[in-house]
Amino acid sequence: MIIEPTLSPYQSLYYIGAMLLTIMKERESQYLFELYEEYQRRYAKEPMPYKKFILAIDYLYILNKVKLVDGKLRLC
Repeated sequence: MIIEPTLSPYQSLYYIGAMLLTIMKERESQYLFELYEEYQRRYAKEPMPYKKFILAIDYLYILNKVKLVDGKLRLC
């Protein structure tokens, strides 16, 4: 779920997506793993599974907030 009522808000795809957008506004484009590492460094209170990170990227893609260009993620 995008917002799971039984989890901490910090573990929701909504929150993770918002933090990823915040990081992406600082750079024009990033490789996925660089973005994952930067999120972990700044915001993760505990290690986030890479699968959950990919779900958050998928969520942003569906909302037309990000796109993949030449192997790098960019804001739309």
